[in-house]
Amino acid sequence: MIHNFRDLGGIKNSRGQAIPSGLLFRSANLNAAAPSDLNGISTVIDLRTDIGRERAPDQIPENISYHSIPLFDAQAAGIARSASLDTVPDMVTLYRKMITEHREAVQAVLSIIFTHDFSSGGILWHCTAGKDRCGVITAHVLAALGVDRDTIMADYMLSNAACIPEADAIRESLLTAGKSQEEADKVWNAFIAKEEYMNAALDEMTFEENSEFQKKIFRYYEP
Repeated sequence: MIHNFRDLGGIKNSRGQAIPSGLLFRSANLNAAAPSDLNGISTVIDLRTDIGRERAPDQIPENISYHSIPLFDAQAAGIARSASLDTVPDMVTLYRKMITEHREAVQAVLSIIFTHDFSSGGILWHCTAGKDRCGVITAHVLAALGVDRDTIMADYMLSNAACIPEADAIRESLLTAGKSQEEADKVWNAFIAKEEYMNAALDEMTFEENSEFQKKIFRYYEP
C-alpha cells in the first residue's frame, strides 16, 4: 500500500478541462508498494535525498523507469521524518527555498514530466511523505496545465488526511518521552500541510502554462 497516494485526474483548469485519470500521480515513498499498486505507471521520479532512499528504498518493478532527483540536500531536508527537535526546519523558509535556490532540480524533474510518453503509462513523483517536495512539484505541474492557485492549494491540503494521523502519533510519542508541549507542537506543525507553507512557494512561482504539455494531457480529455 502506498501512503498519501493520489491520481491528479479530475482536477479542472481555468477553462473547465479536467485532467484525465491514469496519467499524473503523486505519493509518499514506495517502500511498501506492491507491484499491483503501480499498475499503469511507467515512470517514477524519487525526490528524496540519498539518506531518504537508503532508509526506505522504493519497491519498483523492473519494467518501470526510475529517476532519482533530490530536490534539495540532506541538510536542507532537515526533518527527514526523524522527529528530531534539532532538525525541524522553518517550513515557510524551506518551501520558499525550493523555488528560489533549487530551480535546477525542479526544472530537471519537470522536464521528465513534461516530455513523458503517456502512451507507455502514467508518471508518478514522490518524496518521503508526499507533502512538501512532492507538493511543490505538483504545484508546478498543475500551473503548467492552467490550474488556478486556489485549486492547487486545495490539492496540496488533501495531504493532511494522511499526514495528520502520523503527526498526531509523533507528537504523542514526544510528549510521552518528556518533551514539552511547545516542542511537540513544533514537530507536529512540520509534519502537516499548512497553507502558509505552500503560499511561500506559490508567491515565488511564475505561473506559466505549457501548451505542449497541455496538448499531451488533454488529448485524453473527454468533456
